[in-house]
Amino acid sequence: MIPSKTIKAFIEQPRRDLRDFKKLTRKDLEDEIDKLPIDPPIWEKLSFRQKVCFVIGAKFRRFAAFLDTGEGKTLLSIALIRYCYRAKYGNKALVLVPYKVNKNEWREEILKHSPKTTYLVLSETSDLKWRDIEENDDVIIVIETYAGLARLVSEKVYSKKHKRTVLKPSYELVKKLVNTFDMLVMDESNAVANHMTLPFRVCRQLSKKAGLVLALTGTPFGRNPMALWGQMFIVDFGQSLGKTLGVFRATFFKESVNYWGGIDYKFDRKKMPLLHKMLAHSAIRYEADKRKMPEAVEITKYVTLPGDAQTYYDRAKETIISAHGNYKEMQNAFIRMRQISSGFIGYEDDESGESAKFVFDEKPKLELLLSTIESLSHKAVIFHDFVFSGQLIHKELKRMKIKHIYLPNVKDSESVSKMFADDPDSHLVMSTAGAYGLNLQPAKYLLFYERPVPVILYTQVRRRVERQYSPHDIVYLYDFVTRNTTDEKIIEFHKEGKSLFEGIINGQVSPKIFL
Repeated sequence: MIPSKTIKAFIEQPRRDLRDFKKLTRKDLEDEIDKLPIDPPIWEKLSFRQKVCFVIGAKFRRFAAFLDTGEGKTLLSIALIRYCYRAKYGNKALVLVPYKVNKNEWREEILKHSPKTTYLVLSETSDLKWRDIEENDDVIIVIETYAGLARLVSEKVYSKKHKRTVLKPSYELVKKLVNTFDMLVMDESNAVANHMTLPFRVCRQLSKKAGLVLALTGTPFGRNPMALWGQMFIVDFGQSLGKTLGVFRATFFKESVNYWGGIDYKFDRKKMPLLHKMLAHSAIRYEADKRKMPEAVEITKYVTLPGDAQTYYDRAKETIISAHGNYKEMQNAFIRMRQISSGFIGYEDDESGESAKFVFDEKPKLELLLSTIESLSHKAVIFHDFVFSGQLIHKELKRMKIKHIYLPNVKDSESVSKMFADDPDSHLVMSTAGAYGLNLQPAKYLLFYERPVPVILYTQVRRRVERQYSPHDIVYLYDFVTRNTTDEKIIEFHKEGKSLFEGIINGQVSPKIFL
């Protein structure tokens, strides 16, 4: 139990308020720039909002820019990195992105806005990445994924427990990384929201000596502000939201007993103004200008499960209800239920031990998707959550001779934005996992064959099409839903800003919801 005196002292400690910077006029901004030790680079390319954020970054060099899609987080970061490099606050920046496809987005922005800035996009194995870093010592920006970061600081060791080679974090490799980089940019910083993960722990170490630390995202959390603490701690080590997660919880959350008998934390909405005030110590928020965004029309198209699929679905439903807190068993059953609603079941082959698929003869959701695509008059993006779903969609579109670009995995997605923009007739089929950072605004239609379960990812996927300066006045967002399945439940939970599976696992939701 956190003492009330500790919480009171935490709330009442002196804080700056970055929201005051939103009151600056253009003349105020120019006056602020005159006070800087050097002239800001690519200043003329920045929008007014980007200039406000640049001034904050130049003055404090540690802050979170919670900027909505289209507000130019990447360009802002490039300008600040170059400024800190020229002002000798740092020599080399590590830019972390969610997926491999985002590496290309950064490369394109650097080449477009600051072609003289040296950069390195890491690829291949960890050993080759380290070699590239060492051989390109003069580059200013190095770009890697969060998953790649975890592998970069890990070494292969044999685990007696697992009876195989596993990756184990290496103190020496973390130390080497910290000594290499003195600027840190976390693109889509919600990737480090969980303080138990290796990327969080490595970023925390990098932040200790960094001359520039930026956290960038348009969606720092869904409806659960708990995700804010990890991101903000890396930025300012507790000045905004407390030096421990316990203090943050005790200040802003109410405790309750969940379905499994554990402790659940529910945000106290009465304290939202206080949270905004405390966040403003190191964060600024700009939402997208709704006047510059297209109207989004949401359309739900329904099908029902055929008889044989319904039998399999009922068995999976019984499994998730009777699992009694067994995370792995519940997860497998939950995934199986989602797959069945999409027309197949994934399983492990008894003979080979490899993954295999059982495809139902009747696939009403797929048939409805295909008939809808046939009727569209403009480019569409078809998002799927399961790899095999993408394979099914691609196979059928190919059979129907419907022109499309198929990206089976993120590795093939490096030039996706350009490919999609340059081809006036093709639809795009890709996984929701590759959605971060892409500009897909040429599309007028976004079709969800399967919605992603995390509400943050769903929001990100929507924003690939629902963007400022879209060429369309209206964009159409389709959901293909199998009635009385997890499809419907996921949508219901998204309306409340929640993840269905996390709610079940954390005990916020009784598994009996499926009955």
